[in-house]
Amino acid sequence: MVKSVLYLPFFLYFLFLGMGAAETSVMPLEEVAKGMRGKGRSVFRGTKVEQFDVEILGVLRDVMPRGSVILARVDTPNLRQGGVISGMSGSPVYVQGRLLGAVSFGWRFAKEGLCGLTPIEDMLGMLTPTKSDGAVAEANWETMLPARTTEDLSMLLLPQKVREQLRRHELFSLVSEGANLRPILTPVMVSCWDDTLMAKLHPWLARCGMVPVQAGTVSDTTASVRDLRPGAAVGVQLIGGDMSAVAIGTVTYRDGNRILAFGHPFVNAGDVAMPMTSAYVHAIMPSQDFSFKLAGATGVIGTVEFDRRYAVGGRLGVACRTVPCEVSVRSATTRKTHTYKYELASHRELTPLLAGWAVAASYARTERVVGQTMADLRFETWIAGRDKPFVLENCFFDDGHLTQLLLQYGELLHFITRNPFAPLQIERVRVVLDLEHGRRTAVIQEMQLSTRLVVPGQSVTVTVRLMPYETGEVVEKRVTLNIPPTVPGGLRMPVVVCDAPTSLRLRMESAPGAYRPRTLEEILRWIEELPRNTDVFVHVPVPEQGVTFRGTRLPDLPGSLLTVLGEPNETGAEPMRGALVERLHSDWVVMGATALTIFTTKE
Repeated sequence: MVKSVLYLPFFLYFLFLGMGAAETSVMPLEEVAKGMRGKGRSVFRGTKVEQFDVEILGVLRDVMPRGSVILARVDTPNLRQGGVISGMSGSPVYVQGRLLGAVSFGWRFAKEGLCGLTPIEDMLGMLTPTKSDGAVAEANWETMLPARTTEDLSMLLLPQKVREQLRRHELFSLVSEGANLRPILTPVMVSCWDDTLMAKLHPWLARCGMVPVQAGTVSDTTASVRDLRPGAAVGVQLIGGDMSAVAIGTVTYRDGNRILAFGHPFVNAGDVAMPMTSAYVHAIMPSQDFSFKLAGATGVIGTVEFDRRYAVGGRLGVACRTVPCEVSVRSATTRKTHTYKYELASHRELTPLLAGWAVAASYARTERVVGQTMADLRFETWIAGRDKPFVLENCFFDDGHLTQLLLQYGELLHFITRNPFAPLQIERVRVVLDLEHGRRTAVIQEMQLSTRLVVPGQSVTVTVRLMPYETGEVVEKRVTLNIPPTVPGGLRMPVVVCDAPTSLRLRMESAPGAYRPRTLEEILRWIEELPRNTDVFVHVPVPEQGVTFRGTRLPDLPGSLLTVLGEPNETGAEPMRGALVERLHSDWVVMGATALTIFTTKE
């Protein structure tokens, strides 16, 4: 078991344990009245907390389920050009010297600084939440993996179909548009920016209420725990190490080493354990569409421990576990291997997708030339409780869309982590990419049979002709099929020569019960055994009658037993058809399919 842990000196913890104690009283929502004026606090440049003017316009009661919002107008020279800005979420507002709430809501395309405040009472209630408050709903496995498992597991082999499948199931609520009051978008400061990658990540981040912002790292990375007071910039680190992705917000409240921030959920993940950082604000970027703080993390200083309806909260000086992710990329251009090391936030929903992000970013950082590319990929994922890693290995041809393929590795991991059988904790990820420019593919052009009349118990030779890309030279491969002696005469039997995706579909159609998962280990095993794209497959259905019972294949059963299992008094038994399946290895990614028919005859 490999873990990466943030270590903070113990003396630092005791140094600030008694600092920042909450001395300011709070103002209950019942005392809030239209016309009140107060001051808000936030950082607009550097780390200095500055004040801004606030006018209370009223209270929007029950504007959301179980929640009211204080309507306010904010004003300061820093906000007059861009209105309420992303990164201000959590900025505390004080009236008559008492803490009223936090800037947290706004409207898209607002022309002035109108915003919604989360009452501080609601935020303080997050420190002692109910058991179910803010918890992410469990995945509905009946929709993620319905009864038609044949189709769904084949999607794991076809990246574009994986994307279509998973996009039907949102991780989080879509960000409201138009006239709806919504949480202020959370800016995520991203280093090592790549336009193609971020364009593909943008929809996922938007569904989580985040917007990526191109930002480098901060040269002064000294973490200042002492300065992390109400109004200070604070970050949630999604990815650290050789790349940075940090969501920026503002501290609302501090009591000793405990803080509250944001004033709304980050991704509404419930109990979490993510690195908390301090942050430095370079500038305010005003925009009619999306004004934001351009910032960067200045060091990990604690742990975000919960992400709930009204606030994000955590403790300073508390160690935080992250997931190590190592990606080695052998460049197709230079033939040199580049190794990148990342630290991913540890979370059931986020870690798999962050892993895909890190892998795709590594490719973007290494290769400057896009186009036709061959990619040999090996993904190793260490899962808690397993002695060996879960391995996914295959070869792909890509015509300029390899970034999307690599992102879908994360989607596949996410598919697995949302299984309904057992909790799954990712301990470590290692990925090796060996890239080669050019196109190493072949099309199944035709096939030939040594005979079309076959006596049961004898064999037939299948010759497969492949046409590699660009060479124009046909390559032949042969395999011998032994027809079982139990096959009766007078049958028409199709012989199908096909690529890996077609082979997988044929297998699932012949024995669908064998592809319905009953344990987490079955899911992992089936995915590891997915056929390789460089193989050619020969399928011949045979008239064996059997069943699958609780996922186990029981082919060619005696009639009496088949009758018993075929009409059971419990679920778990399903019919299956027999098939001969042979595999031929090739040096190319194979595409296509073709078929001929053989006839069985008596002596």
